Amino acid sequence: MLTGLKEGGISPKNIHCIGHSLGGQILGNTGQIFFENTGQKISRITALDPAGPCFSNSFIEEQVRSGVADYVEVYHCNAGGLGTTSVLGDIDFFVNKKGQSQPKCKTPFIPGIFDSSKAAKCNHRACIDLWTATVSHPEWFPAHKCDTYKKYKDGSCSANDVTTAGFWNPGNATGVYYFSTEGYDVQ
Repeated sequence: MLTGLKEGGISPKNIHCIGHSLGGQILGNTGQIFFENTGQKISRITALDPAGPCFSNSFIEEQVRSGVADYVEVYHCNAGGLGTTSVLGDIDFFVNKKGQSQPKCKTPFIPGIFDSSKAAKCNHRACIDLWTATVSHPEWFPAHKCDTYKKYKDGSCSANDVTTAGFWNPGNATGVYYFSTEGYDVQ
């Protein structure tokens, strides 16, 4: 389909693919196949809490990853639960609490433990709600580059590079970034 868009005159620079969970992981293959077929890369891939189960111990070639598009951004909302803990993109955003659980969802974040599958699904799906909220609120989630969540939480990274998370991410930052949704009316 994407190759057909290019053949129809759509520039790969105008293609932005977004996927959640398994869909986020599939975008790794999508980007690779598009490049093999056209010799060009998709402009941007956004993976919203890409699936962890069955992928976390997979070869990197089987996952969404840096290099399969001009810019690959990954959002972690249920890392270690239904989402992967792996740093995969040009930029990886960890949302609230190490990207494991979200404020409006109950813990624990791993399905099957004490009837927590509902909470795990809530945490996992939160990435969709967070990312789509940024379309109309570009200023909501400034993200700080940081080595660890502990340093981010302690404020040790407040002077580090900052970028905008979500739809309006300018696509020039790389590395691991953290942001909080505290104070915003989203997951």
